[in-house]
Amino acid sequence: MCIRDRNSGYPNQPFFDCYFLDAQNGWVVGGARLKTTDGGETWVDKSPIHPGDWWAFSVFFFNKSIGFLSGNGKIYKTTNGGNSWYVVHQTLLYGHNIRSFDFIDSLKGWGAGGYLSLIHI
Repeated sequence: MCIRDRNSGYPNQPFFDCYFLDAQNGWVVGGARLKTTDGGETWVDKSPIHPGDWWAFSVFFFNKSIGFLSGNGKIYKTTNGGNSWYVVHQTLLYGHNIRSFDFIDSLKGWGAGGYLSLIHI
């Protein structure tokens, strides 16, 4: 389990993915986007990224600054630890959300999702 309800502050929100850089720094995403810097004892709400965007399905960080997140048919990138995000890819069809990523470096990766979606990031 990624996070305990008693610490998340979001006991009724679904969470779809979590990613930890180390024992202290991590993210959990789903109906909210939460960040921890103390191993999950406390969580900071970093949602929504953009007005109208709510669901996030996958999250991945290379270090404390550079990370990617998918949701609402878009892939976002941050270079400042999630304080701000920008769109790096947007799918053309409704429901084609990227549900999983994998990267070989901070410039090259792949994402897979619903309706046989496969993209190169």
